[in-house]
Amino acid sequence: MFYDIYKSLCEKKGISPSRAAEEMSFNRSSVSNWKKNGYTPRREILVKIADYFDTTVDSLLGENDSSIHEHFFELLKDEKFRELAELFSQLSPESARETINYVRYRRAQEKGGKG
Repeated sequence: MFYDIYKSLCEKKGISPSRAAEEMSFNRSSVSNWKKNGYTPRREILVKIADYFDTTVDSLLGENDSSIHEHFFELLKDEKFRELAELFSQLSPESARETINYVRYRRAQEKGGKG
């Protein structure tokens, strides 16, 4: 799936997949692995490819941006979520990290039946 998206982006740019890889300083063997073996590049490679084609990593992976947007807008309809987002935006970076860690802790407790 990744290779098909990569190839399509190359075609839109008017360049071969191998040439695009060269311009990004990747080995041609990488492109071959994507095509023949269905491999998906590591995250840092995906970021470089996304930058090269001026797109997102999600789109390279075939993830539908509209479903992400729909989920986000559904969350915004929830008054508790809006209040939480407003309060969170007022925290210092350190407090924000602590809050995230606490929420993860609470979620783990609930999943384990301890909460």
